[in-house]
Amino acid sequence: MLKILIFLFLDVLAFSGVLISTLPFLIHEYGGNILLITIIFGSFSFFQFFTSPFWGSLSDRFGRKPLIILNCFAEILANLILAISGSLLMIFLSRIIAGLFKNNVSVGTAYIADITTKKNRAKGMGLFGVAFGLGFTVGPLLGGLVAGSNFTIMTLANVAWIACVVNIFNLLFVTFFLKESKTSFNNFSIKNSFSKIYLQFKLMKKKLLLPFFLIIFIVYFGFSGMEGIFAIWIK
Repeated sequence: MLKILIFLFLDVLAFSGVLISTLPFLIHEYGGNILLITIIFGSFSFFQFFTSPFWGSLSDRFGRKPLIILNCFAEILANLILAISGSLLMIFLSRIIAGLFKNNVSVGTAYIADITTKKNRAKGMGLFGVAFGLGFTVGPLLGGLVAGSNFTIMTLANVAWIACVVNIFNLLFVTFFLKESKTSFNNFSIKNSFSKIYLQFKLMKKKLLLPFFLIIFIVYFGFSGMEGIFAIWIK
């Protein structure tokens, strides 16, 4: 279990270091206003919402490890584009690519489910959350240290370069050390994978689950709304 937790920690560290500590300032340096910052931030989640079920189903068919490797490649590409970006359009493109291929949560939780039993699954998911939270703690701190207090476009881009290095290390770690957790493989259907989005909304109608979904929605609504503009606000 430790290896999948290391992957998640490094993945979130690189992601949050770029996203929270430097991306708002980079957009602002290229002339973007607060509205554009939130749109670019939201584009990542928008595309991830539609592709996460697809990647989850694909991992049922081809295994968890190939999809995790794909996630690493996409992160390298997205951060590379961000590092060399010379316009808001390129920044926007980097976030779209990251959102389209980001599968660390859907595939990562499936990996944890594969290697745990009903008895220790809750513990495994809890450790998954710890690794995620630790990455979100260290990432922005590292990004801030690299960018510096008197940042420029160049120092902000350096954070994306550091994220690329972390992603490359993560890719090598996953390729050579992370074992495949899936022992049996299901048939893959694009229709069935995207039908899961409908099923997610259908689950919300259940009275037992509705309060839970509402609480999660409110928490993440507030968090994501603050996430994009908090760095600009405290400046």
